[in-house]
Amino acid sequence: AVDVREDVIAFAKRTYGHKRIQWRVADLRALEPEAGAYDLVTSFGLVEQLDREEVQDYLEQLKRALKPGGTALISIRGQEAGQAVDGKESFREMAAAVFGKVDMLGQRPWSEQTELTGQCVVSGRVADDDGGVVVVCKKRAVSAAPEMGEAPRVSIVMPLYNKVEYTEACLKGLEEAAGKTPCELVLVDNGSSDGTGALLDRMERRARVIRCGENLGFSRGNNLGAGYARGEYLLFLNNDIVPHAGWLDAMVAEVDADPEVGIVGARLLYPDSGKVQHAGIELVNGTPDHVYRNVPGDDPGVMKSRDLDMVTGACLLIRKEVFEQLGGFDEAYVNGVEDVDLCLKVRKKGYRVRYCADAVLDHYEGTSEGRYSHVRPNLERFVKRWNGQFDAQGRFIAPAPRAETALRGCWEGTQFVYHSLSLVNMALTSELIRSGQCELKLIPYEAATFGVEVDPERYSPIAERINAALSGPAQFHVRHMWPPNFTPPPEGHWVMIQPWEFGKIPEEWVAPIQEGVDEVWVPSSYVKQCYVEGGVDADRVQVIPNGVRTDLFRPDAPPMKLDTEKTFKFLFVGGMIFRKGIDVLLKAYTETFRRWDDVCLVVKTMGSETFYKGQAPEEMIQKIQADPDAPEILFLTQELSEEEMAGLYTACNCLTHPYRGEGFGLPVAEAMACGLPVMVTAGGACDDFCAEDRAYFIPATRKEVSVRW
Repeated sequence: AVDVREDVIAFAKRTYGHKRIQWRVADLRALEPEAGAYDLVTSFGLVEQLDREEVQDYLEQLKRALKPGGTALISIRGQEAGQAVDGKESFREMAAAVFGKVDMLGQRPWSEQTELTGQCVVSGRVADDDGGVVVVCKKRAVSAAPEMGEAPRVSIVMPLYNKVEYTEACLKGLEEAAGKTPCELVLVDNGSSDGTGALLDRMERRARVIRCGENLGFSRGNNLGAGYARGEYLLFLNNDIVPHAGWLDAMVAEVDADPEVGIVGARLLYPDSGKVQHAGIELVNGTPDHVYRNVPGDDPGVMKSRDLDMVTGACLLIRKEVFEQLGGFDEAYVNGVEDVDLCLKVRKKGYRVRYCADAVLDHYEGTSEGRYSHVRPNLERFVKRWNGQFDAQGRFIAPAPRAETALRGCWEGTQFVYHSLSLVNMALTSELIRSGQCELKLIPYEAATFGVEVDPERYSPIAERINAALSGPAQFHVRHMWPPNFTPPPEGHWVMIQPWEFGKIPEEWVAPIQEGVDEVWVPSSYVKQCYVEGGVDADRVQVIPNGVRTDLFRPDAPPMKLDTEKTFKFLFVGGMIFRKGIDVLLKAYTETFRRWDDVCLVVKTMGSETFYKGQAPEEMIQKIQADPDAPEILFLTQELSEEEMAGLYTACNCLTHPYRGEGFGLPVAEAMACGLPVMVTAGGACDDFCAEDRAYFIPATRKEVSVRW
C-alpha cells in the first residue's frame, strides 16, 4: 500500500491495518515494484495527479508489476481526469494501448442506497453523470503476429487448456493438411500447467500466442482470440481435432459461394471407429443434439452438404464481421451450448448455416476439463432464450430474408430506464436493429439507470447505436418523449409516438401536427379517437399497439418475495396521480377491508422521480399505513427490472387499474401475460385487449372538463 503522503498512510494503516499489508510512503513515479509479482493492482485517484506524458509510463509500470492474468483497477474522475487525461474515453484509449482490451465500470459516490458511509456504487452501466469510472485492465502476454506473404483469409482460433499431446497432434495435422487458403493461427492458452507453455514457446514464430494466465473457458478464450484475428473469416477449432486433407478449402468454398451464408460446420469423425461424431445438430425433445452420432462415416445422410440451424463449435467457420456484430460467443455459457446459441443468433440475423460434408476432421470429443460440469445451467439459459422459436418439426423459425438496403433513421427517446416510454423504445428499436433492415441512430434525452449487462443479447445492439453516425441522410425521424417536442427534426419523415389520455388532444398540438408531422403513432384505438376528435386527420394517425415480452412475463415467472403474511394480494402498478385513479382505489380498498382481513394491497409506483415528479401524493398511503385498523398496504418505490416486475405480478393475485385516462395500460397487458385477472375501467384504452372473459370492467361515464394546458 503506497501513497506519497504520510498522513494518508497513517490513516489507512489505522483503518485497514493488517499484518499482511505492507505500507510505504513513496512517489509511485519513482517506485519500481517487483516485476510479475502481483495478482491485483489498484490505483485510485493517482492518474489525476500525473502529467500527460507520465501516464503512459505509469501504465507500463503497472503492467510490468502484474502476474500473467493479473488485473489492474484504475479509478479516475468521470467528467474530467485532471491535466493528464481529457476524459474517461480518452483514458480508456490510453489504457487499451498498453493492456489491449479493457473494460469500464461506472462509479457513483455514496448515497442512501449504499450500505455504509464512504462506499461507492460500481456497475457495468457507464453514464455521463457518473462521479468516476473504474477501468479494468488484464495482463495478457501476446506475441507479435508472424510475418505472412499475403493477408490471411482465415484466422484459426484455438483455445488451449492442458492436454498438450492433443494440441501437438492437431498442430501437426494442420501443417500436413494445409491447402490453398491463406490462414493464420491464433493460440489462446487458458493457463495450462502441463507442457503447453513449452510448446507455445516453439510456436511463437508461426502463430500469434496469447497467454492468459487463467482459464477463461471456451467462450471467453475464443472471444479474446478473435479480437487479435486479422482474417476475413474466423475458424474456431478445438485442440482435440486432427484435420483431413482439403478440409479448410472446402469450408471456405461454402461461405464464398453465397454472401447469405454466415456459418459453416464440418463432418467430424471418431478417430478410432471412423463413425460420425458430428454432421449437424438438431433440436431433439427440446434439446440440441447430434442426430447422426455413431452412424458410419460414409452414411448417405452425412455425405451431402446442406442447410441446418446449428453446427458444433468444435470446428466452426463464421464471417468475422457477423461475429463482431453479434458480440461473439455469449460468455454466460460455460463450456457448452454457446456454439448452438451463436448459430441461432446468426440464423435470426437472416444468414444461413451450412453443413459442409467435404470438410472432414477427426474429433476425440470431450477431452476438455470441466466440459460437462455446467450442462444444466447452460441448457436452462438456452431454453429461456430460444423457447417458442422452433416449429413442430424442430426447425428454427427464421425471420424474413434480409433486405438488400436498410432504411436509415433517427429514434429520439429514452433508453435504459425502467418506465413504459423507455421500455417501448427499447423493444421497438431492438427488433428493428436485429432485423438487419433498419440502420438507426438512437438519441436519448434522459440519463440511463441500467445497462446492457441486464440482457446483453437483447440490449447490446441498442447501446452500440446510441448517438452513432448514420451511413447517409436520415430517411425518417421518430420522436417518443414527454412532454412533446414539436420542433421539426433536421431531416427525414417525421413520426411522433405520442400517447394521450384525456379525451381530445390539447388545441395547441393540432396545428404543428397537421403542418409538420408526417405520421402520429398511438398505442390504442382510444388514443386515435382522441386525436381525431381534436382535429387531426384520421389517416395521419396510425395505431401501433404496445407489446409484452412473453419470454419474461409468463405465469411461471418466479414470484418475488413480498414482506407480507397476507394470502390474497391486490396489485397496483403505475404513477400515483389523479389520472391513474389511485385515490379511487385507496378509497374502495379502505372502505371494503380492515386490518384483520386476509388481504394486502401492493402499490408499485413508477415515474415519481421523472415524468410524474411532484405529482405522487405518498402521504395518502402513509396516512393509511399509520391507521391501526386500516387494511395492509405494501408500498414499493424501488426500481425493478423487467424480470423482477414479472416476479411481482406472479407474487400477486389480481391487478387493479381504475384509471380516469389511459393511453394503453402496459401493466395490464403484462399482468395478463403472467396469468392474473385484471380490474380495469370500461370504455378506455384497455378495451383493445381486455374482454369480459378475461377482465373485470369498472363502470365509468365520460365527463367533459376544462383544463388549462
